[in-house]
Amino acid sequence: MALSNIKREPRREITESVVGIATFFGGAGLYLWGVYSLLVWLGVKSTGDFVFAMCMSLPGGFIAVVFLGFLLTFTHALGDTICDRLDGIGLHLRPRNRPR
Repeated sequence: MALSNIKREPRREITESVVGIATFFGGAGLYLWGVYSLLVWLGVKSTGDFVFAMCMSLPGGFIAVVFLGFLLTFTHALGDTICDRLDGIGLHLRPRNRPR
């Protein structure tokens, strides 16, 4: 399903997006927790550089906006795939009755 179908089937599209976001960020959270734990275990401490952060804020903001667009598309596609697989085993998160 395309996210552009949200006007006809909002519940279905929102369900797919939520499932994809939860799956992605659940996995990303586990990964980041693992990396953080590894760095703490190794005793690595980061130091902040204010000038570098200021210089990178504008291109970083642009990159963040572009990345967010890709991320939303990816998580929706991930949610759609997971919902399709769950439908295949009989667990229906999305509504079965679709408008024509």
